[in-house]
Amino acid sequence: MLTKELVQVTTRNGRLFPKFMKNSDPQILAEAKGLCDFFNRVPGRRFGEVEEELKSSVGSGRKKSLAKLLLDRCDIAESDPEILDWRWSVFAAAEGLREQCNGDFQMFAQRMQETFKGSLGEMREKLFSDLPSARFIKSFESMTSRDLIDLYNLSMVKTILCFAKNVTLEVKNPSVAVKRAVMQQLRFYRLVGEPSVDASKGLFSVVISGPLDVFGATGGYSHRMTSFFSFIATLQEWNLEADLKWKNKPLKMSLDHKSGVGAGLAKSTGAFIPPEFKHVIEAFKNDDRFVVSAGENFIDFGGEEYCFPDFVVKHDGKTFFVELFHGSHQGQLERRLKILTREARRDVLLGVERSLLKDKKLKELVETSEWFKNSGFLFSQFPTPGAIKKAVVSHD
Repeated sequence: MLTKELVQVTTRNGRLFPKFMKNSDPQILAEAKGLCDFFNRVPGRRFGEVEEELKSSVGSGRKKSLAKLLLDRCDIAESDPEILDWRWSVFAAAEGLREQCNGDFQMFAQRMQETFKGSLGEMREKLFSDLPSARFIKSFESMTSRDLIDLYNLSMVKTILCFAKNVTLEVKNPSVAVKRAVMQQLRFYRLVGEPSVDASKGLFSVVISGPLDVFGATGGYSHRMTSFFSFIATLQEWNLEADLKWKNKPLKMSLDHKSGVGAGLAKSTGAFIPPEFKHVIEAFKNDDRFVVSAGENFIDFGGEEYCFPDFVVKHDGKTFFVELFHGSHQGQLERRLKILTREARRDVLLGVERSLLKDKKLKELVETSEWFKNSGFLFSQFPTPGAIKKAVVSHD
């Protein structure tokens, strides 16, 4: 990711335009290659030394941005886990010996070296070796100059989206597989989004709440939003419209698959399945009574209302669709409860994160819903396999 200060944009007529780098520009390619070559030689050096050298050699904002992305690809060695205790023992010994030696530095140095089996120089070097700047770079994930430019363009859009109020994604004439993939990734990243289909225009749209529109959103929501964009960039044909607040000004940004975002690089990220989802699916493999998979299909409730379940659970000849609502899904939960009550769905199970019940209106709605009493369950952070199993069995 880039910091806001490293993002280069222009604004006019209420719109924001990212200043993408062209991976065919000879000057930009030369700058990128020089930085890639430099970083290929950094393993074995201290991280702080590399940062200081870059400060003196990297001048332009463009090169600073590229250098920041390459710094993020450095694998820094872990510090000695016992360094904190060792440091305090050195401080304590030094305090005691200073009084005993009465200002005689040579005596002090000798006693310290005898106590800690090393020279003062070695002790000085080790004393704060757990600081990031003092640790060594173990390895560097190298890349080509063209990929670095693509990474910059992708990272710039990600940073901008951290300041989005909402984002509208449109995909024209998508296949069923593409629709599934979009909704699957949306659910996996726990984003607040509502899909819609305009059959007359062949448009599949999703309106996604941005970090600035979600009550209580943290950096985690921003990170999930930007990770979702990595997936969007892999689609063959897409259009994105974002409402932003950039430097205290409301602005709009429009992007599409022709904008210059490096889709080739984004594809390397692959499909994202969070560890908690994998954990649930793996846990059920030990019980022959259940077959559990991640959701792959829409449930059409009619009236352009759709559900994309998180899990599909098969048990005792029946199939259940499990949809989870997390802390940022407040508005969606209220609407979903009304729809499921209206449709009297017996094959849908609704999991609700307890933090949502801090809202008094929503708490009352959940607690007074007869449908939820029969087909809903509560969880904290993420449901355990046992909680899902209990909800399925009790519903049978």
